[in-house]
Order: sequence, then structure tokens, then C-alpha cells
Amino acid sequence: MQGNIRCFPSLLSLLLIVSMAIGQSKQSISFRDTLDGKSDMSQWLMEARGFVPIPSIITEPALGYGGMLGGLYLHRKKVAGVSDERGIESLPSMSFAAPLATSNGTWAVFGGHSHVFNEDRIRLLVMGGYFNINLEYYQLLNQDLPFPINFNQKGWLVFTRLMMRIKDSNFLIGPLYRFQTTDVGVRFNASDPILDDLEDLLQAKFQTAGLGVHWKWETRDYSFTTNKGNLVNLQYTYYDKWLGGDFTYHRLNTQYFGYFKPWRTPVMGFRVDGKFSFGDIPTFFKPYVDMRGVPAMRYTGDHVIVLENEERIDLTKRWALVAFGGVGMTSSTTDQFVLEYATFNAGGGFRYNLARLFNMYMGIDVGVSKEDWAWYITFGSAWSQG
Repeated sequence: MQGNIRCFPSLLSLLLIVSMAIGQSKQSISFRDTLDGKSDMSQWLMEARGFVPIPSIITEPALGYGGMLGGLYLHRKKVAGVSDERGIESLPSMSFAAPLATSNGTWAVFGGHSHVFNEDRIRLLVMGGYFNINLEYYQLLNQDLPFPINFNQKGWLVFTRLMMRIKDSNFLIGPLYRFQTTDVGVRFNASDPILDDLEDLLQAKFQTAGLGVHWKWETRDYSFTTNKGNLVNLQYTYYDKWLGGDFTYHRLNTQYFGYFKPWRTPVMGFRVDGKFSFGDIPTFFKPYVDMRGVPAMRYTGDHVIVLENEERIDLTKRWALVAFGGVGMTSSTTDQFVLEYATFNAGGGFRYNLARLFNMYMGIDVGVSKEDWAWYITFGSAWSQG
């Protein structure tokens, strides 16, 4: 499985959010804000310790409905979300594990550890797991299909990344390595001897391995639900046989998230997300359009660009409405970007500020596209921000 299925970004956001809220505190914790008397988790997030289960609901259209029950353990007492003397937000060291399953037969088990060294100047992430995913695909042998085919991917995935802060700045950079084994099976929605033979021919087992570098620049005021600031992610990965894989290709992922609040309300968010691949990339590993309301892997190509806008209107200090819309574009031209497919999404939802001191919003979004619609439980941000 290459790229991000929607449930995985949701899990990582959730893990980061509740990583501050592990276990129980020896002190008496109030769930009421001292400022407005409303329900609030800020004190719990700041005082809690230990281990906690993490339930989550999966609503990705391509996977069906499902659930996930993970666990997280916080290894150090310093609370995430609190800035140090440099004004840089501190993150916790944590270990996590999570199984998930959905109604279309998809299931996976994965876990990992994220460690923070030297007052957040060094960040190490190691994670891996086993996946068995069922999806529909609209391309075969680089040719578009008038109907979807069902395919299954199963295998093992290992990922590690080391990020180092450049002096006391908001820039981080470091190497990464990714290794994955994949067993692909294809099933047509028809009974025909020729198609049965083709299914046998399309079975494949292979592995991919890539070495890369990740660069990040961040000036956001809050990590969970941002009011002002910017985030830029640049990640280049080179896959080759000498690294342990069966294919040679390149992946370049670029992300920009900008948040502006020229007035008291609304907060205007902008997303520019580009994923580009070059070389002998396996068909099922190509980038795809990832937007609310668009089924995962419905639109794939060698290159994918997503442009999206989200507006958050604060009705009170606790409640807010959101509206969003965007366009996703794909191309399979290697020398220049020639638009082949475009899809649009639009939708809205609501938010409640669960923890005022951390500006941590939670709510429900409904996204609509010309292909489908879906609803999502959103923690912090609906955008996968790397």
C-alpha cells in the first residue's frame, strides 16, 4: 500500500492529539474551563499520564465503514503543545499500536515509536505493520478502464525517519527509509473464462524500497487547529533494487498549508498538495487524489495536484462552522503536466473546541463529489499534514 488511505492520516492526528492525554493524574482534574465554564479537556491534557485505548471510526468510501482500536503510551512527562524558551512547540516521545477493520474486508495491524531528543531538536520515527486492503481501481497496465476492478493488496511495511532541527529555527531536515512487500490480486466483476485467465496473469508479488530526505518548515500558531501560520513539507524518495526493492523510480511529495486570519473570523486555510512520480513505478503505487468526498484511488496518475480551500467561521469561542471546496487533477505525462482528469469536492461541517488552551477542535464533515459522498470525524485538521 503506497500513499495515504484516509483512515491512516486520521489515526496519526488522533494519536498526536491524545498523546498529551494519557492515563490518569494523581490530581483532581476538572473538565470545565475556568474561563467560560464550558466542557473542556485542557487540564486533563496537561496533567494526565500513562496508557489509554484509542477508538476511532473509519468512513472512507473506498473502504466502507469500520473501526480502529489503538493504544498509546507516553514516555516522558513534558506536555506536548507547550512552547519552550525558543517558542517552538514541544512534542512527546510515544509508542503506539492499532488494529483496524472495515466492512469490505480490509484489515491491518501496525505500530511504532516516535522519540524526541535534545529538547525537540531531533525527532526519530519508526513504524511498521501488516495490511490487507481491498479497493477498486480504474486503471490497468497504464490504461484507463470504463469500469472498476477489485484488487487486494497485502504485505508488510516498515518506515523510519530522522528529522534534525537547523539550529533554533523552524526548519527540520533528515533522511528516511521505506521498505514494503506487496502481494497483489485482481478480481473482475464478471464471470468469463478469459477474465479468469487474466486474473491469474495479474497476480503479482514484489517489494519496494526507497531512501529519501524530508524537509519541513513550520510557523503555525497551533498544531491541531491552526489560526495563523504556514507549513511546508518537501519529501523526495528514490526507490531502487540496490536498496532492497524490485523497481527503480522516484517520488516527490510537496505540500503547502497556509492559514490566514485577517479579521476576527473567518480563518482561511489553503492547501496546495502535489505528488509526482518518475520511472518504473508499479501501477498500484501511483499517486491519487485525496480529498473529502472522493473515494481513495478513484483518480490516479503519475502526477497529482490537489488545490483546496477551507473556511472556519467561529460562531462562539467554542462552536464553529466549516465550509470547504477544491479540485484534484491527475496527469500521466512525464515531461510536462497535461491535465487528464479533474474532480471537484465541496462540503461543510461543524467543530467544537475540546481544549481551549491547545485550540483542539473536533467535529464532523460531510464531503460531496461527482463520484460519491462521505462523512468524516475530524480531529484537529482534516488535511494530512505530514
